[in-house]
Amino acid sequence: MKIKETLIELKHKAKYICARYTYRIMNILDGICDIWLCGSWLARKRETNVNGGTGYEPTRYWALDILFKDAKFTENDSFVDIGCGEGRVLVWLIHKRFPGQITGIEKNHDEAAIAKKWIEHCPNENVRLIEGDAMEQFYDDYTIMYLFRPLNEEFFKCLIQRVESQLTHPARVYYLLDFHSRKYLTGRQGWTMIKREYIWKIHGLYVFPYPVFYSIWHYIPNNSVPNS
Repeated sequence: MKIKETLIELKHKAKYICARYTYRIMNILDGICDIWLCGSWLARKRETNVNGGTGYEPTRYWALDILFKDAKFTENDSFVDIGCGEGRVLVWLIHKRFPGQITGIEKNHDEAAIAKKWIEHCPNENVRLIEGDAMEQFYDDYTIMYLFRPLNEEFFKCLIQRVESQLTHPARVYYLLDFHSRKYLTGRQGWTMIKREYIWKIHGLYVFPYPVFYSIWHYIPNNSVPNS
């Protein structure tokens, strides 16, 4: 029995080591893609000094491919990444030829400066960066919103209330690493969860060191008629 327990423990340790080092390899691969696509390394992970923020970590390219695999974008869509950091999601959308307006909102000056720099070197009239507080923005301009754990629970609630007070049309919200604040949307008037799954590994490579859940939501404000 002791041998069996030892083998199980070794298996868990081996899995942890594999996840940890594969994750680092993925970070390097993502950085190479950054340089290829926009000329800047966007693979940094660090703490943030933004009030209400939960840290900065760029979304994996493979994770974005999974998250938006069923999305159908049109020229009438307008996308906003709330807490866009250095702008990797914006890079991915440009690469995927998103047909509508692309906006990133970032309050941290250092991260916003990096995003502005590569945007200047890769000019695209459909892409803009707003350096400012997400709690002070106007959200009725957008049909698609993306969040990757940018805010703690209290600030997330305030953001959702602001979005609800402004939107006059249906919108989709893609929320990665949702396990802290998802419950605030569950059962809330106007909100419907379309899908919830996790991302962990692809082709044997660990995209994240542990399963990271994402959810996709559809919001219909009271003063709006659902799309047919």
